[in-house]
Amino acid sequence: MPETLKVLYCGNISPFETPVPAGSPPRRLAPKLAKCEAELTGLLDAEGTPLLKDFDALHQQVASIDSEKNFIQGFRLGVRLIAEYLTDPQGGETNG
Repeated sequence: MPETLKVLYCGNISPFETPVPAGSPPRRLAPKLAKCEAELTGLLDAEGTPLLKDFDALHQQVASIDSEKNFIQGFRLGVRLIAEYLTDPQGGETNG
């Protein structure tokens, strides 16, 4: 069995657990997002705060579903590219 498949099967590859690099856009936006949420929560009454938390949880679920779908689509595209390259009679080489 190829090494990458073994490592994946054993659960030693977890792309979703890759740390977010310091200075990356998500790292820079996280404090702004937290500040905005805190300010918004401060403006809400006892009924609005749980509603905001429910909204956030649902939004995270939608984002997770989208991330999974995008990962699968990207993986499929990569496989198609590799299959096309491997089945090209010229071995993927171009004239020029």
